[in-house]
Amino acid sequence: MKLGELLQAKRKELRFTQTDIANYLVVSPNYVSDVECCRKIPADFHRLLKWAMYLGISMPELLLTEES
Repeated sequence: MKLGELLQAKRKELRFTQTDIANYLVVSPNYVSDVECCRKIPADFHRLLKWAMYLGISMPELLLTEES
C-alpha cells in the first residue's frame, strides 16, 4: 500500500474529513487530498509523523509503505 492510500484509509476508518486533518496539521485540504492521491509526498518529516500519530498509524506500518 502506498503512503497516501494508507493515510486515506485510516482517515476514512476513523471518519475524519480531509478538512479535519488539514486543520490539525495547519495545511490546506487540497494538500491533504494531494498526499492521499499520491500527487505529493510530505516533505516535512515532523508533519508526517504528527499526521500518522493522529491517525494511530504505527512507525513500522508507516515505514513499510511503498513509494508513491
